[in-house]
Amino acid sequence: MIVISPTSIQVTWQVPNYVGNGVIGYEVYYNKSSAAMDTTMSVGDQRFGQEMRHLRPYTYYQVQVAAKSYGVTGPKSFVKVVQTLEDGKL
Repeated sequence: MIVISPTSIQVTWQVPNYVGNGVIGYEVYYNKSSAAMDTTMSVGDQRFGQEMRHLRPYTYYQVQVAAKSYGVTGPKSFVKVVQTLEDGKL
């Protein structure tokens, strides 16, 4: 993960080792570290990264990614924790 600004983070991932019936996309789960993982962003299958925008400055976020196949979402990745920058501290 790369912190881009006080309100955005770039999340990247790789294709899973086992793809079963094929990967049709990814789910990116994230939330402030003090809350449950209830924010989800869907990403197409040809993308291996996504910018998360409109985040709160100087806040810790937990992020997980899972591959999607036809009718099923795979297991989530391990949790990664990242902190956005303070306002005005690029």
